[in-house]
Amino acid sequence: MQGTPHILAGAAIGAALGNRRLWLVIPLAFASHLLLDKVPHLDAHAVFGIDDMPPTPGEIITSVIDGIIAIFLIRWLSKHHSASEALWVGGFFAILLDLLDNIPPWNAWFRGLPIFSSLSHYHQTTQWNVTPHEWILGISTQAIVIGLSIFLIFRLNKPPLPAENST
Repeated sequence: MQGTPHILAGAAIGAALGNRRLWLVIPLAFASHLLLDKVPHLDAHAVFGIDDMPPTPGEIITSVIDGIIAIFLIRWLSKHHSASEALWVGGFFAILLDLLDNIPPWNAWFRGLPIFSSLSHYHQTTQWNVTPHEWILGISTQAIVIGLSIFLIFRLNKPPLPAENST
């Protein structure tokens, strides 16, 4: 799955739990990544990648553009949100697994650690990647996650408490 749906789903978790429950936002956002990877999706590797090879220029360009879009959306959504810190924390921890597991050169080190090698294997083998011929399904599921996440982030914005009158 591309980064934007992961990041926005993590931000929606942050919006739901708020800044005071970051201790819960972190593991739930991280777990959301594994859950969303089980949804049919089309990612840059399926379109531009070569198996068992480093990322291709097409994968890198797609991922950079996707990252810029995600950062812009989080910045826009958190600008006046009551749980802005939780949106950023949720978004970061929702994408952290891809940052550790898919980006050379540290992904080799990450995959070599005893504790994380099983997590990396699980992450790599449980994804429901569709082929480019199934692009409508693969893009649709991600668009639904993005749309639902944005809706929830707006819906879960609590207005600030009125200031006490000190006169």
